[in-house]
Amino acid sequence: MNDSNGGKAKKSDSNRYIKTFRNGAVAANIFARQAPGGFDYLDFGLSRAWKTKNGKDGYSQNFFAKNRDALLDVIDRACQFIESQGIETTDAQRSGERKISAENVVGGAGAGCG
Repeated sequence: MNDSNGGKAKKSDSNRYIKTFRNGAVAANIFARQAPGGFDYLDFGLSRAWKTKNGKDGYSQNFFAKNRDALLDVIDRACQFIESQGIETTDAQRSGERKISAENVVGGAGAGCG
């Protein structure tokens, strides 16, 4: 159950890495994005790390039933983080006033269920 800010923040204003929550091999990666309509929002993707007996490793977006507890944990923490930022998609769509940057995201790459 780790948090990670990582060192690989994306440069694109419309798809920027913010933070990762981990539990074992399962991770939720939070991104700041901008919709074609111009509003900013935060969302997350899920992944599972794997490694074969001969040392080959990689990531998958597929999970096993045994990953349930880890998935629930990282999803809950990602949603709590996003909600704590006060950035709701519907609010951003209506006002278009709040811009997301690494600097104004608490605990983000610059300092991750709406």
